[in-house]
Formats: sequence, C-alpha cells, structure tokens
Amino acid sequence: MSGSFCDGRYNLACGEGAEARKIVGTAQYWRPLAAGGGHVVLAHAVILIDADLSAAHQAANAFEAQLGSERVYCADKTVTLAQLLPGERHLLPRFSETLAQELDAAR
Repeated sequence: MSGSFCDGRYNLACGEGAEARKIVGTAQYWRPLAAGGGHVVLAHAVILIDADLSAAHQAANAFEAQLGSERVYCADKTVTLAQLLPGERHLLPRFSETLAQELDAAR
C-alpha cells in the first residue's frame, strides 16, 4: 500500500484499487539452521483495531523526518477495524478472544 506506513509486500488491505487501505502489516525474518537444514522464522503482525490514524501518521512522519528520510505517510491509506465495523461493541476483547480460539484450533 504505497503511502501507508511501513509498506511491505505482505500488507493486508481492505477495498480494491485506489480505494484499498492497509489494515494489517506483517514482517518476517527467516534464518537457516546450521545443522539439519530447515529455518527459524520470526513473524510479526500489526493489526489496526482502533487507533487515531492521524496521530499515528503524524508520529511516523516526524520519525522519518528525524531520520532525514523523504518518506511521507498518508492516513487515508490505512483503516482500522473499528472504522470498518462502526457501532460494533467490545471490538478489542472480541478480537482477542477469537484470535486465541483460532490459534488454539490450529495447534
């Protein structure tokens, strides 16, 4: 999602074309094991459940400016779950519970 903070190839977005907005960003680091092959993977995800996107982007843009970077992030390139589901109550606890159930089921 060009224009979203921490843009990467594994973003998850809602919407299509020019209307697509980032809701999840992921990162991975793969390291080969020395003995016996295989890999160790560090995986990380940020899920935008409910946040002040304007403030988050202001902070990210200030950070980039301090680094001397010319990157500029736009709040309209991201969306939160709360924005997609207006009026839903108890979003964070419901999301956390559902995620825990899905992770348990995947074992």
